[in-house]
Amino acid sequence: MLQLSRLRHQPSLLPQTPGVYLFKDRRGHTLYIGKAKNLRARVNSYFLSSDLGPRTQLMLGKAGQLDYIKVESDLEALLLEASLINKFQPPYNVISIDYKSPLYIVITKEKYPRMRTARLRDLKYPTSHFFTLKNLSREFLGTPPSSASFGPFPTGTSVKLLLRRLRRIFPYCETKTDQGRPCLHSHIGLCNPCPRQLVAHPDPAKAYQYRRNISHLKRVLSGKPKQVISLLVRQMNQAVARQDYETAAILRDQIKKLQILSQSPRNIDEYLTNPNLLDDQASQALDALAKTLNLVSTPQRIECYDISHTGRSQATAAMVVATDGILDPSNYRHFKIKFSSVPNDVAAVSETITRRLTHPEWGIPDLIIIDGGKPQLRAASAALQTPNHKSQITNLSVIALAKRLEEIYLSDRLQPLRLPESDSAMRLIIRLRNEAHRFARRLHHKLRSKALFG
Repeated sequence: MLQLSRLRHQPSLLPQTPGVYLFKDRRGHTLYIGKAKNLRARVNSYFLSSDLGPRTQLMLGKAGQLDYIKVESDLEALLLEASLINKFQPPYNVISIDYKSPLYIVITKEKYPRMRTARLRDLKYPTSHFFTLKNLSREFLGTPPSSASFGPFPTGTSVKLLLRRLRRIFPYCETKTDQGRPCLHSHIGLCNPCPRQLVAHPDPAKAYQYRRNISHLKRVLSGKPKQVISLLVRQMNQAVARQDYETAAILRDQIKKLQILSQSPRNIDEYLTNPNLLDDQASQALDALAKTLNLVSTPQRIECYDISHTGRSQATAAMVVATDGILDPSNYRHFKIKFSSVPNDVAAVSETITRRLTHPEWGIPDLIIIDGGKPQLRAASAALQTPNHKSQITNLSVIALAKRLEEIYLSDRLQPLRLPESDSAMRLIIRLRNEAHRFARRLHHKLRSKALFG
């Protein structure tokens, strides 16, 4: 628990990680709960802004303390925020006059359930009190009784972004009726299979697929992505065993996308039980990593690199950083790669590491992870051994992670190292690789769009 008077003058007391923050009065009663991609920047904005609304100013006048919970991803922050709001129902999260607040995600109770969003203004009740859809589900206008509802979520923007991302993993339908031609989203794979198609041409296998997607969405929105990933892994292994490789590939892609979305999948209830969960698990993963890789000491700064390109132009590299086992976005860096002739991942790795070492002010890593296999590992190791940089890297270790079989390549081993995905060290390595891949693609797509549209 931090005193607001200290935070005003020492914003560095807060970490620069995603998380949820709780403003409390001097007696410890929760006044307001919010989420942030960067806790330090978000909370500091309350003290620096000169354009706060009267309600926010009133809340800050009553607040005397601030508590926070660090999480790994925006998804965890969003779901944890909703769970805490539902648990504590803080007065300044409920704007009874504003019909736009709060927002809920509703899964309807139908033969083929639909995903909807709903606000208090859509209910047959006055908005002078705080209600949850759990109590009012049968009063939702124009929609069958909800079989599940999730929220409240303070803002609609984050909810819509979340649903767009989830829809790419588990397609679902938004239409109001089962009658008519298949919806537009079915033609771009975002409603697959479409309930309208199932009504016109019943197919038990496709009907099961649709309901299974809805079931997975319920678990994810309940803060249990870990359960979904475990189930998908089991189904993928079963598909491989019966040589149904097409289904196995679909399940594999769903697993990877969900892992990237949720970073390290955890149940939200775990944060409620242990607010220091992220720090505890990071410490455990670092100890396991040091033991597995036979490192001299536990790595405090880990850097992971990924190359992204689709041809000769717009090739990029990304450096993501974990400090004490926790992603540290403030230290991420992008590199534009310039190939001399044809695209070459090995040359790109060498160029990236060489350029990175010209910036000692960024800090010296204890461990470097390269996305790739033996060739990429050799290129990175060679770049580190140049005379200008060799003195910087006395205790620096380098490994490479190959995507296809998730094999770890080390300089002092002839054969790659394989660890179970349940291993805490392996989960940390994969999480960093996935984050580097996401960050590299962001700049790559930006450059491609600029080249196409100016």
